[in-house]
Amino acid sequence: MDISDRQQDEAQLRALRTRDLMGHAVTEAKLVARAELLHARAELKDELSNAKWVAIFAAPALGLSLCALAVLFVLIAFALPLPPVAALAIVFAVLVIASLVLGFLAKARLPKKPMRHTMERLSKYLEIREELKH
Repeated sequence: MDISDRQQDEAQLRALRTRDLMGHAVTEAKLVARAELLHARAELKDELSNAKWVAIFAAPALGLSLCALAVLFVLIAFALPLPPVAALAIVFAVLVIASLVLGFLAKARLPKKPMRHTMERLSKYLEIREELKH
């Protein structure tokens, strides 16, 4: 859009009645709302697609690693110079503590605000809307 088109658009808008301007503003607001819904839908679809792939790869990896770790820790327990029951109990306690620590670290990394970008844009629009009301 060049300068003459913009000036012509401004001149047309100035010639409109208040009622027509309000109608135009409502139409523009609807377009913005539709665009935001499209962006939100695309963002959600992308996040769900990523989550699907995480599940597809993580589930078998987790299962295999649990099997390998179980065998490894049994080997470690039997290598300790203690009676087998005591050695297994010590290895079990260490594993429980380690799993709790890792679980808390994983929980801390979870997204606190899903769809952050969409929510930020919507809050800006709501702020503008509230300002226009006053």
